Amino acid sequence: MNENLIKEYKSKKIGNALDILKKVLQEKNIRGAANFHLRNKSSNNFQNYYSIILKNKEYYFSKNDFFSEFKSKYSLQGIDNNCLQSFENSKSEIIKLIEKGDLVNLYFSHFADREIKSKKKKVRKDLDSFYTKFVHTFLPEHYPPLDNPIKNMLGFKKESFIFSFFCIAELYSSFARDNTKIINLIKDIFKNSETQNFSDMKLIDLVLWKEADKLKKKNK
Repeated sequence: MNENLIKEYKSKKIGNALDILKKVLQEKNIRGAANFHLRNKSSNNFQNYYSIILKNKEYYFSKNDFFSEFKSKYSLQGIDNNCLQSFENSKSEIIKLIEKGDLVNLYFSHFADREIKSKKKKVRKDLDSFYTKFVHTFLPEHYPPLDNPIKNMLGFKKESFIFSFFCIAELYSSFARDNTKIINLIKDIFKNSETQNFSDMKLIDLVLWKEADKLKKKNK
């Protein structure tokens, strides 16, 4: 296949998602999201945890159950203890791949096609959501903590999770670069002791998470 066609397709998907993103990131929605995240106890507790682990290699290596706690705090499903322990055993290799920016190798070496015990049988799963949230933890300025509701809302419902992840990272980055007025508005509205250290990617995600949640409840 012609590589230019792949680039054209990717560019079209990002362009369509940009139109959606601009419609969502309106002041009313930003204030509504901030009101929720800054006042909701569960969200506050999670953001406190998030602030602790953010780019914190000392915490990462000091915790014997880092990945188990990470799974619990993010409410990630379908991951057994053997898989979590294998992550613990591979901590050094995993963080080295993050630091090198070798994210494709990181994905296929540790998060893709994992054997997971499900009830009485074993299944093979791609731990896509776990991967994106972990990558975001150590590269928050470059990659978002993507989940399915936001992926779907931005028009990537039929696309693979990992393709969508890299496209949406590019989308957020270009939006933040070209729309500093909106980004500054988000920062000003969300401003408190916790969120002042949040990246543009994270702040955009907080707004979109709330809007995607509203959409999900509306469609039930």
